[in-house]
Amino acid sequence: MSAFVDDIVIMGLCRREKNEARAEKKAKEEAQNTIDASPSGAVFGQKGELYGYRISRNLSLTAIYGFPCYVVKFFFCGASLTHSPEQELLLHNLCEQLKSEMKDGYYNLRIPSHLVDLIRAVNSVFHDLIFCGGTVQEICSQPIQNLSVSKGCHTFIIDREYAAANRVRMSSIMRQSFIGFRGQYHISPVTSPKAAMIYEKWVDSYFDPFQENTLIAAEFDGIPAGIGAFNETGMAIDMELMSVDERFRGKGIYKAMLSHLAKRAETMEKICVCGTQMDHMVSQCTWADLGFRPFYSIYNFHCDRKNNKG
Repeated sequence: MSAFVDDIVIMGLCRREKNEARAEKKAKEEAQNTIDASPSGAVFGQKGELYGYRISRNLSLTAIYGFPCYVVKFFFCGASLTHSPEQELLLHNLCEQLKSEMKDGYYNLRIPSHLVDLIRAVNSVFHDLIFCGGTVQEICSQPIQNLSVSKGCHTFIIDREYAAANRVRMSSIMRQSFIGFRGQYHISPVTSPKAAMIYEKWVDSYFDPFQENTLIAAEFDGIPAGIGAFNETGMAIDMELMSVDERFRGKGIYKAMLSHLAKRAETMEKICVCGTQMDHMVSQCTWADLGFRPFYSIYNFHCDRKNNKG
């Protein structure tokens, strides 16, 4: 992918269409927006290549931690995916510019793993990063076959009435799935003390306020046994979270919910995408069984610049 924006839907559409036009257009829009806001946020090569970043405030994390939290997303167009000294120099300069802009706060740098010169530039410029794992993004790449599920398993999209009647039960299943979970904010020693609160807030956000077509449920013999959260747009279904009550695991409930959403996307001629941490191999194996394939991945590097450290 010589064109890239850190947007799972846009990149997924490019993958389906086997065309980078959407990513190229978005990257150019991002470049213009970045230049308008901060001329140092983008650089251009002699052959028309462009590379840039955008810094955004993470409001939910800022509220939890009480200090400014930011996310840095990169974009590029016309990049070489193999090493180029000229490209690495451009990216080194870009990272120097980024470093100068990173003032008081805590930053998550989302580094696309397939641009080796960016990784080299980041390592060269920054010497105080905390590696916090990576994420992999996948897309359903083939028609969903009829799935054989355990007798008694039933999946459906949750409506307002069901959400109100079963909120305690469903949110409990979600929270249960995070026991023992260690994500990027658990890995960083700076954010780990309050990392659990991030997922508590995440669960609550699906119910307050409730929105139609954002949650899927699975019942087993009439008992709520699983729940999933997803974001649906006019072009895609992005699966964000799926949890199964530990008492009902091993009955194919997770796969049934996943299949339900993938079929929904297929029927509506939308793409179906999902992402998880690179180390979540169980989930990825289930996705592979249904025809999902990875199409890009991200390395998460955190940088503590509170009180202008570094």
